[in-house]
Amino acid sequence: MKILWVTNSILPDLAIGLNQKHPPYEGWLIGLANQLASNGINLTIATAHKNLGTFHHHANGIEYYLLETKTNNYTYDKYLEHQWQMIMHKTQPDLIHIQGSENAHGLSLLKTFPKAKYVLSIQGIISLCSRYYRAGLSRKEILRNLTIRNLIKRDSIISKEKEFINRSETIEKEYFIRINNFIGRTEWDKTHVRYLSENSKYHFCNEMLRPSFYKSTSWNISKVKKYSIFLSQGNYPLKGLHQVFKAVSLLKNDFPDIEVCFAGRDILLEKKNLMNYVKQKNYGKYLQKLIKKLKITDHVKYLGTLNETSMLEAYKKSNVFICPSSIENSPNSLAEAQILGVPCIASYVGGIPSMVENKKTGLLYRFEEVEQLAEHIRYIFTNPEKAIEIGERGRESALARHDKNTIVNKTISVYNSIIFAD
Repeated sequence: MKILWVTNSILPDLAIGLNQKHPPYEGWLIGLANQLASNGINLTIATAHKNLGTFHHHANGIEYYLLETKTNNYTYDKYLEHQWQMIMHKTQPDLIHIQGSENAHGLSLLKTFPKAKYVLSIQGIISLCSRYYRAGLSRKEILRNLTIRNLIKRDSIISKEKEFINRSETIEKEYFIRINNFIGRTEWDKTHVRYLSENSKYHFCNEMLRPSFYKSTSWNISKVKKYSIFLSQGNYPLKGLHQVFKAVSLLKNDFPDIEVCFAGRDILLEKKNLMNYVKQKNYGKYLQKLIKKLKITDHVKYLGTLNETSMLEAYKKSNVFICPSSIENSPNSLAEAQILGVPCIASYVGGIPSMVENKKTGLLYRFEEVEQLAEHIRYIFTNPEKAIEIGERGRESALARHDKNTIVNKTISVYNSIIFAD
């Protein structure tokens, strides 16, 4: 069986071949790719980048291709069409598996080879993310916190929201029109596939997590930093970091040592210099003002961009993990926290209810209800036995949901059902 994957990011083995540092994205694909290759699947993985040229690489039984695009990731590039022709001629795949509807380079493949067999894995759904992108921030709050960067690059929160809307119309909509087979993993994405794609066929299959999370020792309450909260990122409003700050402000008097730690790109830029003043983003400026207003400066800690090992340790050192997004499908950060046994709190949005059973495998709350979020944090802090219990149940659930053999077998089964369909 010959399968061609189209990914949004450069995966680690390709990055190594390019002598590039690979971004910490799409980590769930690495383990599955290696497992499929070891199970006899002839796998090719291709992606596109603007500034690195074309490149071919072989590693761990997988062929990698880097295509050169002349545009950004969100604009159709006709220049890619002849590159796809070359790759299709060399690989002659039985099935093309597009990993997410966010980027445009897969569209040039679809339009060049419309009769090939395709399946698209649902990651997020851009049209729905655009609905919730501002995450409760008013237009007035956004405009009050515009920065020089926003004016130069036109990348304010409102501009980014418009970009999401445009991408959903020009990119995502095309995928749902041209593809009939979809892989998803939550009731939420199943529902929306039904309404976004006529005559669609939905295939259920969970995602594999990064390898080290299966091997790691589990969360131990005796080794955590007491009253610490961890978020895997908070780089834009949709991720809900501002809601956690509000909840922390409600708890700081009762828990003077409370600390919210978050990873990802540095959006606060606390050093006062000209460069950071120019680099400051809209959301970062809003957060800085919010921190001062809530008087929680001593309760906020930025951890930087973390690699897989550092991220794993950050989960295990935290007293509680929070996924406070305004919309998500099935966040891998939540799954990683659960599989380690970290007690988790998450907003009741999108596909998260398919991952968390309230008061059993985690605690759920409405995104808007920062008071309820605060009470859930208080509950974890003051009920260590219940925190352990929630963490253990979450771990059992995640181990079953992300079982490697089950996912590999199901993926191959889905491939066969599409390839040999009448």
